[in-house]
Amino acid sequence: MKQAVIDLGTNSVKCLAVDCESGTVILQASVVTKLGEELAGTRKLGKAAIERTLRVVSDMVQNLRRQDIARIRIIGTMALRMASDTPEIIKQIQEACAITPEILSAAEEAGLSFEAAVSESHMQPALVTDIGGGSTELTLGSPEQISWSHSLRLGAVTLSREFLPHDPVLPREVERLKTHITKTLSTITPLSEPVPMIGIGGSLCSLAAIAHGMATYDSSLVHGSKLSLRQLETLSDRLSTLSICEKEKIPGLQKGRADTILAGALIAGELLRYFHQPELLICTRGWRHALVCS
Repeated sequence: MKQAVIDLGTNSVKCLAVDCESGTVILQASVVTKLGEELAGTRKLGKAAIERTLRVVSDMVQNLRRQDIARIRIIGTMALRMASDTPEIIKQIQEACAITPEILSAAEEAGLSFEAAVSESHMQPALVTDIGGGSTELTLGSPEQISWSHSLRLGAVTLSREFLPHDPVLPREVERLKTHITKTLSTITPLSEPVPMIGIGGSLCSLAAIAHGMATYDSSLVHGSKLSLRQLETLSDRLSTLSICEKEKIPGLQKGRADTILAGALIAGELLRYFHQPELLICTRGWRHALVCS
């Protein structure tokens, strides 16, 4: 059976379609719509963001139906969990696509992200971090057992909106954001001993492509690559001096991420510092990979 999941993220809409009998990936797509760009200040998605996202979702559904996908699920995460106008986008998607969107809980999102990340890794145990547009999920465990999981309000979109208003950003804004990230992480008990870290999410994948000098983004090269703390520090220093227009020209950076990529780099760097890790193993899989054929 051919099945598909459309992931309504805070920053991007992702689609994954799979032939579940053969395991063949039929379609993968990612479009930045910034669904949650107003969320931090208003607790709403906003009319413009809903309209942008609805157009992308409708196009994806039409494309999937042309390919005879038997089951299509549309699933939201942090933005739909938090926004007061979530019922509006659910209603519009129902009317346009005849599909009722579902919403993952923070615990479900973290658990599925962990499953997707460790399914191809020999690291046992591992700490998996999923840096999204509205939140960062952290899960410690092994394929047999999850030890703990946390969903933190550290998202590349929401933090950029709240802490980095200038273009280019100001040094004091960067320091204020780093302090906020460290303070938020301090609510988690430090690990008793270092554990390998696996990182997933669009920000980390783009950062890996930039760090490794890819002229254009190539997921097959990004998957399994590594980002060191030193690379993240260098990237953060560079990105903090560039305007959004200048960032848009950086090879390897996905279209639409120029205004949020610095926040993603800062989150990743502070995570490595807090957990005393030298590097992140990058995984291009996400929770949709664990869910699509379930």
